[in-house]
Amino acid sequence: MVHFNVRVSIYPTEDEELVMAAVSHVLLLEGTSIEGDEKGVRVLKGWGGTEGLRVLHAHLRKQKILDSARSVLTSNCGSGTLTFSLHKQAATTGKVSFAVENELYDSIDVLVVCKNPGHIVDWLAPPTENGTPLFELDEPEDDCPTDYAPRERSI
Repeated sequence: MVHFNVRVSIYPTEDEELVMAAVSHVLLLEGTSIEGDEKGVRVLKGWGGTEGLRVLHAHLRKQKILDSARSVLTSNCGSGTLTFSLHKQAATTGKVSFAVENELYDSIDVLVVCKNPGHIVDWLAPPTENGTPLFELDEPEDDCPTDYAPRERSI
C-alpha cells in the first residue's frame, strides 16, 4: 500500500492556517493533527495516499521541473521508502521547490512508504529527453508491484 506522512514545523511567527494552506497547495492530505512542543513550536502532521500525490505530480509537469525532481527523488529513494523535503515558502505560492538543509522556517518533510519506491519516482518524475518525458506511467495502485518495469506510452 502506498501512503505518505508529512511533518511541518509551525513557528510562533507563522499563521497555522497559512502553513496548512501551503501544504495543501502541493499535497492532498487525508488527515492532519497538530501537536505542540516546549519551545512554542507546533508541528503539523499529515497523511495521505497515492491520490494525495496527484497534486505534486501535476506541479512537476506544470513547472517543467521533472529532471531536477527526479534527481532529488532518486537520491532519496530507499528500500520501501522515499523521502524528500519541499520549501515551505514556495509552497505558499503554489510552487514546488525542493528544500535544502537549514531552510529558514524549515520545510515540508515527506516520507512515502510503498513496496517499490522506484515506481513512485518514475510516476512522479520520469526520465526526460530534451524536457519531454520518455514515458508516462499510470497512477500507481495501492500496492506497488515488486517486479515493476516501466511501460512506455505515447504522449
